[in-house]
Amino acid sequence: MKSDTLILVGLGAPSPETPRGCEIFLREFLGDAHVLPAPRLLRKFLAKRISKKRSAAYSEKIAGFRRRGGRAFFEVMDSLRGRLKERLGAAGVFYGSTFGEKSVESAVKEAVDSGFGKSAVFILCHPQACGATTLPALEKVRKAAKILRPGSYKIVDSYCENPAYISALARAIKKTESADILMSFHSVMTRQIKTYDYPAQCRATLSALQGLLPEKRLHLTWQSAMNFGKWLEPKTEDFALGLLRGGQRNAAVACPGFFYECVETELEINSDLRRKFLEAGGEKFEYVPCFGDSEAQVEI
Repeated sequence: MKSDTLILVGLGAPSPETPRGCEIFLREFLGDAHVLPAPRLLRKFLAKRISKKRSAAYSEKIAGFRRRGGRAFFEVMDSLRGRLKERLGAAGVFYGSTFGEKSVESAVKEAVDSGFGKSAVFILCHPQACGATTLPALEKVRKAAKILRPGSYKIVDSYCENPAYISALARAIKKTESADILMSFHSVMTRQIKTYDYPAQCRATLSALQGLLPEKRLHLTWQSAMNFGKWLEPKTEDFALGLLRGGQRNAAVACPGFFYECVETELEINSDLRRKFLEAGGEKFEYVPCFGDSEAQVEI
C-alpha cells in the first residue's frame, strides 16, 4: 500500500524526568491491562503503589543515563523523524507515544491538519511483537485512526525478520572481536505470552542473523526481569558470568529488541553488566549499540 504518511509509534517516556513525572508515567504504563494482567481494581491499586514506590529510583536511573550521554526518547524520535522526512521527500512523517506525552492521537491529528493522512502506515517501534508493548500500541493506533478513511491505513506490528533490520544487525555484530554474542531481549512473564509468540519472534531474529554470521556463536538471553512471577530465562547477566566460569574471557552483547539506547541498554548492559563481567575476570566486554536515529534505522 502506497502511503503519503508515516507515523512512528514508540513506547514513550516520562516527561519531565522528575520523580513525580516518572510516577505519572509508570502509573499509566502499569495501569494497562496488557502490561499488568490483573482485575481492574487490583491493577489500579498495584499501579498506584508500584509507581509511587519506584518513581524516585527510576528518576535517578534516568539521571544516571543522562550523565553517560544518554539521549531522551523525544530527542531521538525528533531526529529520526527529520531524517526520514529527508529520505521520503513529499511524504509526511510523524510520531506518537503509547504512554505519556505526545500521544498517537495527537500524531494522527497533526498529520491530518498538515494535509497528510489520506493514507498512512503506522510503524510500531518494537522489532518483535509482544503483548505487553504491542497490544497497548495497537489499541491506541486503532482508536486514533478512526478519524482516517476506513481502509486507508495499515499497521506494521513487527519487523523481526525484515531483511534490512537483519542485515544492519549483522553488520554491527561483525565488528565485534568476540565469538560469543549474547542476544539480549527484554524478558516478559511467561503468562503474558498469549496473543503474540514473542519468544518465537526473538528466536526468528536470532536464526536469521546466525545464517549471516556463521563465525559467531549467538546466544538467546533475557534481561530486565522483575522479582516476581516467572519470567523468560536465561538471564543475560547469569549467562555472561556462566561463560566466564566455562573459560570464555571475551563476550559481546547486542540488544536487538530495543531500537534506541535507554536505561535498560546503556545502564543495565553497557555499564552494570560490563563492570560485573570484567570484575569477575573477563578480559574484553563489547557492546553493540542500538540503531536509534542512525542511517541503519532510517534504512530499516
